Amino acid sequence: MEGYMGKKCKKCDAPLEGFIYKWIVSKFFGLRPSKKDPSVCNKCEDSIKDVVQGREIGKITHYYSHLSVGIIELSDFVKVGNRIRIKGNTTDFAQNLSSIQIEHKNVSEANKGDLIGIKVAEKVHPHDKVYKI
Repeated sequence: MEGYMGKKCKKCDAPLEGFIYKWIVSKFFGLRPSKKDPSVCNKCEDSIKDVVQGREIGKITHYYSHLSVGIIELSDFVKVGNRIRIKGNTTDFAQNLSSIQIEHKNVSEANKGDLIGIKVAEKVHPHDKVYKI
């Protein structure tokens, strides 16, 4: 009876191969092995988080497209020269901080709670997270 069930999702134990998968689970529930990790089903793949290296230092609150400037609300200390990564649903890139502005004045460092403006290499969106790497 071992070939009857086959492989199961490691999160929810749904069958991913075998008789029950082929005739019931895939047709009625729409389950299939995930493209990211074949050991889990497509319903559980959203619960698998991408591991981001570095420490979260803030989040994007606004983006000025005509200036390519992102506004970051800081939750940690940052200074010019740090390497940061900006990650969101559709955003994922890294860059060096070449300048930081607070209230249109250049500064070399900023502290927790500050709203800073930085020139960004790509488009960013509100709620994208910013990491120091």
